[in-house]
Amino acid sequence: MTVTPMNPVDPDSTTGTVTHPPDARHDATPAIRPPSPDEIIAWWLRVLGELGRAPFTLYRVRQLMTSMSRLPDQIEALTAALDRTTDTLETSLAGMDERLEDLQGTFEGVDGRVENLESTVGQLMATVTNLIAAIPGARRTLRTPG
Repeated sequence: MTVTPMNPVDPDSTTGTVTHPPDARHDATPAIRPPSPDEIIAWWLRVLGELGRAPFTLYRVRQLMTSMSRLPDQIEALTAALDRTTDTLETSLAGMDERLEDLQGTFEGVDGRVENLESTVGQLMATVTNLIAAIPGARRTLRTPG
């Protein structure tokens, strides 16, 4: 029976020799070293900095919690304002529909009058042209400048 050691560099308990797995790369494994005094001091300074900022962080968290507790009321007020705006738009647009229908009827009447005016002007132009043709010398007189 063979026993695979948990740590590949552990000595084999039966033979006392160190076994390595075939794909082990010992050069790429970083060396574990104790931290330097500068690193220890820097870590403690960071911890003390965080502790120094803790009261301000707690104050901001309390403010956030207070504003979050008002959020449902603000959402309800916004919903009510949007409902009022929608109601106002519905009543205003209903009145606008009626006014637009009235204007459409008025424009249809104006269109009929403009068509009548166009036909009247066309008839008048034909009459004037016939008159100019019927009167001898009228074309010559109308062509010469005053």
